[in-house]
Amino acid sequence: MLEEIRRRAHEFDVLPFHIDLLHFPLIRDFADRTVTTWPAAHPFEAG
Repeated sequence: MLEEIRRRAHEFDVLPFHIDLLHFPLIRDFADRTVTTWPAAHPFEAG
């Protein structure tokens, strides 16, 4: 799946990733158009 995203990256303005850091080796050519979120609990969650 990540390889397909890399092949089709030119079709998107921004590519969001929510899978930890697994995509880092594949985004070198378009890293300036990515957003990475850290998969952790939100620190302000009510609980």
